[in-house]
Amino acid sequence: MKKIAFLTALLISVNLFSQDESTPPEGTKDKPVSVSNTDELKKLDKLIESPRKKAMKTLSKTKERYLKGLPKGETLYLTVRIFDKDGKFEQIYARVKTWEGDKISARIGNALGVVKEYKQGQLIEFKESDVLDWTIVNAKGEEEGNYIGKYIDKHR
Repeated sequence: MKKIAFLTALLISVNLFSQDESTPPEGTKDKPVSVSNTDELKKLDKLIESPRKKAMKTLSKTKERYLKGLPKGETLYLTVRIFDKDGKFEQIYARVKTWEGDKISARIGNALGVVKEYKQGQLIEFKESDVLDWTIVNAKGEEEGNYIGKYIDKHR
């Protein structure tokens, strides 16, 4: 019961996606996640440990697919965390623009509620090791991957 209450509390402060160049297409059910302190972050990490491991096992194949070129209408989003200087963070979806070696350039794909030093649509760079999950969304809004999002939805 504590797990469900915690996940519900996490999801109260998040925003739904809307469709445009910088956000996932409609049909994507997930919401970005933010927490307010280090203890909540540790709890979140523990809760998403299993789905994150599943995502990481398939990340290299997803990277290969992206680098070969996804079919028209498919978009790759990576789940990462962005941090303000004061330590506040949000777990966000980032629409991949380039992926060279372990360096990724992507646009923030959702509205932000906690982090103030970034904005939706902003181009960010991060390392492959910062990735928590991946999601490929097709033109119909159907998604592949999204292990963490599906886990949270299931346990809400």
